[in-house]
Amino acid sequence: MDHAVPSRDAAPLLTGLGDPVDPAETGWASARLSALMGAGFPVRPGFVVTASARERALRETGVDGELAHLYRRAVTGLLDGAWGDGDAGLAGACHRARSLVLRAGLPDRLAADVLTRWSAHPGDPATDLTSLSTCVVDGRDLPTARALVDGTGGARGPGVTAALVAGWGSVFAPSVVAARTDAGHTASPRVAVLVQHGARPAVTGTVTTADPVTGRPDRVVVVARAATVGSGVRRWVFDPTGRLEWPGDASPATTPPLPEHQVLSVVELGLHLQAHADAPQSVQWNLDPEGLWVTDARTVHPPRGSARPRAPHRPPGDPGRTPPCPAPSPEDPGLEVGTAAPVR
Repeated sequence: MDHAVPSRDAAPLLTGLGDPVDPAETGWASARLSALMGAGFPVRPGFVVTASARERALRETGVDGELAHLYRRAVTGLLDGAWGDGDAGLAGACHRARSLVLRAGLPDRLAADVLTRWSAHPGDPATDLTSLSTCVVDGRDLPTARALVDGTGGARGPGVTAALVAGWGSVFAPSVVAARTDAGHTASPRVAVLVQHGARPAVTGTVTTADPVTGRPDRVVVVARAATVGSGVRRWVFDPTGRLEWPGDASPATTPPLPEHQVLSVVELGLHLQAHADAPQSVQWNLDPEGLWVTDARTVHPPRGSARPRAPHRPPGDPGRTPPCPAPSPEDPGLEVGTAAPVR
């Protein structure tokens, strides 16, 4: 019996974080954030402009055919050895493709839908940001661009739509085309953009609930950086006794970007996420005037050839295990920890 294949024309153009999502439309990072928001973790509100939305927009603006031709030309040149990723021929094809996307812009209906969804989160134009993260979603997620637009509300709408279109064009950068070709992805890329609202962060960082260098599951490592250009990185290690240590590459005399009570809050967040997923996690976070927020969380694995550790940590007052994040897949394999592949 033949089974009908759902048409991508039926796929949603916009998907809110916290709603059920299809990683093939949103990318795995957005799917993870959506699942975490639905489970009650602190994730900034936002929505995803899906891969199908981009495809329909390019089709409606009449540039999809030439874009596909330019992409095939670029990939063929790379596969045949006619040019490398720095070759003028590749650069010319990619420049033409980006120019087509920028000139085409957004169809009016999609632009109106984006601005309606975006303006539903009013904020202070002096302090708030809109973040747009562009990612190729076929094969392993490949981030290609990130834009920050000051302020929220209707007055800044053109900045958001312009950043969205620029993100669509960023997938035609020669380095992106070369990386996809090297990985065996030769078809025209499918691209999603995550749009999130938030205040300007003061500190950003990661917390890894298995030592990112050794893979030890009984140590939690926090890395923090002040959100200013040129700021240094500070690291803390949380050992099994609950004691904070300074590793050898950082000096306790150097003023850290976080006081100790906030470092412990980051540790607790990482442990709650570990309990939620029932596996060690590498969590990206930021701290702004409104609190501590998760910006991504991925499962980490021990070095190849070693047994999967059962992490002993449980956060204080752990309410019990909640439904896990989307299961790992070949497209979303998690991160490997150990001396050969440290989490960065």
